[in-house]
Amino acid sequence: MHKKAIASTAAWALLAHLLTRGSLMVAAIVLARSLEPTSLATYNYFQLTSTLIATYASMGLGATAVKLFAEARQGNDHSMRLAGLFTVSYLASLIGCAFVLVAPEAWLSADLNVSKPMLALCVGVMTLNIVPNGAVIGLEKYRHAVGVAALSAVLAIGGAWLAARLESLSVAVGALVLSALVQWVGQSYVVARSLGWRVMLGSVRALHELAETLGFAGPMLLVSLMSSSAAWIIGRLILFGASGEY
Repeated sequence: MHKKAIASTAAWALLAHLLTRGSLMVAAIVLARSLEPTSLATYNYFQLTSTLIATYASMGLGATAVKLFAEARQGNDHSMRLAGLFTVSYLASLIGCAFVLVAPEAWLSADLNVSKPMLALCVGVMTLNIVPNGAVIGLEKYRHAVGVAALSAVLAIGGAWLAARLESLSVAVGALVLSALVQWVGQSYVVARSLGWRVMLGSVRALHELAETLGFAGPMLLVSLMSSSAAWIIGRLILFGASGEY
């Protein structure tokens, strides 16, 4: 029975991952058939940049959330730490948004027509979703996560199809942001059903409980930054040839 439970959990986790990642791949393929090269490059660069900045802003909170919520699932009372974790994620989201809005254009745009307000919104939503995503993994709510991932996938692919029909970069970017927003709302709802909304409201008083926990987040942040930065740097280098053209 134990082996069946492990196999079932692994299968649901794999399905949720395939829906999330696969939908982005399908959306990119759909857009590649219709958008002009510069618009497609802008879309891909927008996706890479928002993921990179959200990873920097999250400060390793995803791995920390997995650890704390897994312990909470086993009966350990981490309510104060969990509230503090959500509080830090809200602050990180605001910092990420503010950085995008005030950063010089040359730092982010790579000479592409990247909308800073949309980029800031996407970074904020992605950063907010890091803790709920880690919570879903720690609580092993993969079956519920599949439903959220399926809805997000439908929006991502449907938005890409509409953007391709209209040949609109704005629609493609909007669909990407909307898909990320659905992921955050859906996974937050899963967490709230398991532990209640009070944990997610956050608490400034709970921040002092996180000193030991954030010590665990530090090394995990380094791993995340190395992996996400590599993809962004490679993507930025590919955008430019020797003559500076796309």
